[in-house]
Amino acid sequence: MTGTDRAGVSQKRVFIHVGLHKTGSSALQAFFSKNAKQLAHMGVSYPSPEAEATVTSGVCTGNVLHIMQRKAARDGFEDSLQALTDRYLCPTLEEAISAAAQPTVLLSGEFFSGRHLMPHIVAQLQDLSCRYHIIILCLVRDPYDLAVSAWKQRVKTGKETLPLSDRLKSYCAAGSLAPGRLLPLLASGLDVRVRNYDCIRTDLVPAFLSEIGLQPSAFDWQSERRHNLSLSYWQATAVVMAQKITGSSRFSARLLDIFRTTPGIHPDPYLPSIDAELLAAQRPVIDHLNRILRPEERLRDTVRSTEGPGDQSMPLDVVEQLLLTVREELESKTRFAVASVSAPPS
Repeated sequence: MTGTDRAGVSQKRVFIHVGLHKTGSSALQAFFSKNAKQLAHMGVSYPSPEAEATVTSGVCTGNVLHIMQRKAARDGFEDSLQALTDRYLCPTLEEAISAAAQPTVLLSGEFFSGRHLMPHIVAQLQDLSCRYHIIILCLVRDPYDLAVSAWKQRVKTGKETLPLSDRLKSYCAAGSLAPGRLLPLLASGLDVRVRNYDCIRTDLVPAFLSEIGLQPSAFDWQSERRHNLSLSYWQATAVVMAQKITGSSRFSARLLDIFRTTPGIHPDPYLPSIDAELLAAQRPVIDHLNRILRPEERLRDTVRSTEGPGDQSMPLDVVEQLLLTVREELESKTRFAVASVSAPPS
């Protein structure tokens, strides 16, 4: 049985990893699941690790959402993620913590980075902190890099058909980018600890292990490194152009199939006008986070120098692939049309 301190609060420490978008959440969650037994041996419970097939696929969502979805399936509950969160989050956290045999509990959920941190959810976390030592760990990153990365990911998954410049307005909204979504937590009085992903990304796993009081040297974390091939800015731009010019989702999907397995060899360009708009829109959030972040990890609050890839001309090899795919698509349509005309009447 877990003891309590003088204030009647359980001595259990509970780390809640709020997995913000594009900050290595899936890589961390894969590591937690694969090393759940070793974590338990070291006094850290990671309840309900995700299955090996999920870990291998690289689409981990964390144990909190996994447990909630299992509960909902048993109850026959089918609704939005917000409704799922409203109904199951608090019971899921409470049960997972109380059932853990270890003195430290680790919970993770990428869904927290969505628009699900409503006031009543924050209030539930505050209530939980009255019974357990709750520590919320968050990773943030440079707003410009985040916006570009998020946009490329949306193009890669077929959810985006607009160029980055047209998507900028929604990214400038305070609550649209992940850092802005932290504001309810930062103002809650909870123990919220923030790290800059850009500063620790090359040693993400050991940095996180250190945050929860574990020695990285106790784990074979280097074997856990994964490389999730992403689109380059120019590849994503070519896909968006293909959709806009042809109006064919089949055409853009064909390009995506090629780019998903072809590493982009050209660095993403730096777009200072987009950077300036994001910095201006996100300044209150950046200022708030910089008061919490370590001095060496503070977020950039001024536009970058002109150093780096500033050429905004699409590389020739990307243009060549775009044109080649156009030709192949047109030839395919021509062959289909000829076959249709030549076919004898039934």
